[in-house]
Parts: sequence; C-alpha cells; structure tokens
Amino acid sequence: MAYCVLADVLEMFPGISSLDTDSDANGITDARVTSNLIPEADARINARLRPHYDTIPITDADDLPLLRAISKRIVAAEVHDIIYEAHADAETSAEDPVGSASRWRREAMEELKAIIKGTHQLDTARISPIELGVLDDYEAFTTAESEDEMVSSFKRADDW
Repeated sequence: MAYCVLADVLEMFPGISSLDTDSDANGITDARVTSNLIPEADARINARLRPHYDTIPITDADDLPLLRAISKRIVAAEVHDIIYEAHADAETSAEDPVGSASRWRREAMEELKAIIKGTHQLDTARISPIELGVLDDYEAFTTAESEDEMVSSFKRADDW
C-alpha cells in the first residue's frame, strides 16, 4: 500500500489534473509517477523508519495522513524537478513559485526526522525493542532471586 496516490501529488500543482494532458509536463506521465516515483518515495520513508519501528510499512489509519503528507511532498519535488528543469526561466515563472521543490523536500525531511527523533510519535506503530531499552526493562523487572534462578539454570545446562 502506497502512502500517497497520484491525486495527492497533483494537489501540489494547482491547475494540473493529469500529467498526461499537461503540455508542460516535460515527458513525465501519470503512470511514471504511480509506478516509479511514489514507490521510490515510500521506500525512502520505510528505510528511514525501519530501524525505529517494527511494523513497516506503517498501515495504521491514524498514522497515514502524516506519512501521506511526507510522501506526496517528496514525489511532488521530484515531479517539479522533472517538469521545470527543462525550462530556463522556471525560477521566475509565476506558475512555479521559487524554491517549491526545495521547500517540499525540506518539509518532508523535517517531518520524517521528527518521527525518527520521537518528537512526532506515530500513534500505533510500535517502536523497536532496542529503542525502548530492553536492558532497562530487564534490570527493572529482575530480582536477585530470579537472577539466581537463571544462573543456576545456565549452570545446569552447561553440565550437560
């Protein structure tokens, strides 16, 4: 399941309802966005989240709006670059606000970094045990009595 769809990406480009029919699309198509750019963006998001969350891709309905916003900005920045890099006057065009792609990338990466740092916590995606401090949990729940029992069990196993 993709975090965003073509319609989400096209929202970033007012006045464009399809890249297939837009004369300024510079060869990029709806199919290319759907089959290449969206999966690439989602793969980047998942790669960054994988060390911090057990369940990838994230599928919880509460988490998807944030991930959709991140994904569509990454994809829109790529589409923007493809469309406007061929136009020499792209930076001064009224249809192309200066720095849109850079701003979208920066916004997406800031949101992703906030999730990774824990500033933005995904609602139900579980943080990996290493991040939760498994050793701290072990020390908090282990008593001297249970520790002695484990050590004697290990000793008995060694005697086999």
